[in-house]
Amino acid sequence: MNAARASRSPQGLERFLYKRATLDDLEKLGLASHKPKGTPSGGGARDVRIRPWSKFEPVVRKMFPDIVETRGKECRACYLHWHEGIEMKMESTRVRCCPPSGARGDEGWIAESYKIPAFTNDLPQGPDPPVFFFICQDDEGTTWGGWMKEADLRAGRWHSDVAQPVLDNLAAARVGATIRGYVDFVYGSEEHFHG
Repeated sequence: MNAARASRSPQGLERFLYKRATLDDLEKLGLASHKPKGTPSGGGARDVRIRPWSKFEPVVRKMFPDIVETRGKECRACYLHWHEGIEMKMESTRVRCCPPSGARGDEGWIAESYKIPAFTNDLPQGPDPPVFFFICQDDEGTTWGGWMKEADLRAGRWHSDVAQPVLDNLAAARVGATIRGYVDFVYGSEEHFHG
């Protein structure tokens, strides 16, 4: 990680992870299907996939500090917070992040994404221009979730230490790539992927 970035993290923010939402991700959350009627959906899982798990697991363990059992395996959990409505009322829901299954060796998943209001209440109408699942943890240990939009990153509506690594990854990626990564300001680590 850039040492300057580590020393000037956004006030109160300890770490964040992001993943560009694909059309399939948005359909899992409730966006009308883009596939012709009768086309196989590719399975019933409505989870947000995170890979490579081996790189994301350390930051997931910090952001999802609780341990719960799901289908016989140890998963991580937290209360994910967001602000609701014009009153900006703080809400939260329990969210699980699970390690890879046998079928997907290095792909973890945020379970039941369609039940997470931080993502479903303000659902983007499509993946272009790019929108990102954004999950962060503040210096009080509270985990937050919501959408991060490319237009807002470029317009300076996000702190540069959040916006710049995401925009750099977006610029380095081929069209249609799954862009994802994390930055941990406390431990001075970051990983970015676009494949």
